[in-house]
Amino acid sequence: MAPSLLERIADPAYYKGKIADFQVSSSNYYTTQKILFTMAPSLLERIADPAYYKGKIADFQVSSSNYYKPLFRSGSVKPLWHLMAFTSVVMYTTNYIFLKGKCYTLLLNDMLLYSFMVKFDSDT
Repeated sequence: MAPSLLERIADPAYYKGKIADFQVSSSNYYTTQKILFTMAPSLLERIADPAYYKGKIADFQVSSSNYYKPLFRSGSVKPLWHLMAFTSVVMYTTNYIFLKGKCYTLLLNDMLLYSFMVKFDSDT
């Protein structure tokens, strides 16, 4: 029996030797280039590796330091605006998820139902 599409996609050997044709247009001519698909297996390996995330965090720290240090030194207001925007996004997202979202509504309904049942049981 032939492997399913999901099994073929999960297999790194599936991507080896795959060739995609695409055309690069110019005003006078069209050329066809061939590219080997070798990115997908390496992408899956990187996603599973904790060192990949540590490297990304280190790169983010360096780039943000290089961006914000001169702004702090010059007394710019831009870092404050970025901090306020980030705080607002976190605050409103958290508020929606935990106080107004579907999970909280279901929990509230369960609590109300339980309190009604307790009250009904105590009345009898």
